[in-house]
Parts: sequence; C-alpha cells; structure tokens
Amino acid sequence: MESIGIRDLQTNPGRVLSDLKDSGESMLVTKNGKPAALLTPIDEDAYEDFILSNAPVFVEGMRQAEKEFNDGKTISLSDALDEINDAD
Repeated sequence: MESIGIRDLQTNPGRVLSDLKDSGESMLVTKNGKPAALLTPIDEDAYEDFILSNAPVFVEGMRQAEKEFNDGKTISLSDALDEINDAD
C-alpha cells in the first residue's frame, strides 16, 4: 500500500486523487510520519452501498434485525401486510 504525507496531499490533491483512481488501491495518509487516514477509491456504481454499509445507524439497524430474526421475533411479509390491511 502506497503512503503519502499530509503536506503532499494538501499541495497536490488533484494528482493524488487521480493516482488513487488509476491504481484502484487504498492509500495511507501520514501526518508527522504516523498513520492519520486512509484514502480508498470508490466505484461509482457501488457508492451508495459503500455509504450505507459504513453508516453506523444502518449497520446497527442491520445487526438488530439479524438478532431479532435469529431470536424468532420477526414475522413474514404476508403476515405484516395482513396486519397493515386489518388496521385499515
């Protein structure tokens, strides 16, 4: 994995992003020689999935849903639709 200093990133952001896109590999950003951030190229088609899968609220919601499913606390879609229709 390539690394780049924060100053180089500040001086040449366009070149750095171009290099990142061309290589397709993540790049470590360092500050004072220590790891500070990670730049990761994102495929335009996968952008929304990437954002959702890394959003803390979404991830927690998915974990909770999986737990409820494993605990048998969920109902089928048809049962849920029946409940909605019965409420009308």
